[in-house]
Amino acid sequence: MPKKDFQNWSKEKLLHGYKELSKRKKFGIVWEDKIEKMAEQCKTSLPVLEDEKQNCQDSQN
Repeated sequence: MPKKDFQNWSKEKLLHGYKELSKRKKFGIVWEDKIEKMAEQCKTSLPVLEDEKQNCQDSQN
């Protein structure tokens, strides 16, 4: 795709092009303004991890 030469464009045409570009769908990392289910669950109950001695391997053998 050849590059466009914007030097000859009028101010109105540049503004119109800018507005059209800002309406396009954006790709990449997008931060959504919604609360995740897991974050809500952690407010009421946190998972607790416990050691199971029977499955533990001693690295000093």
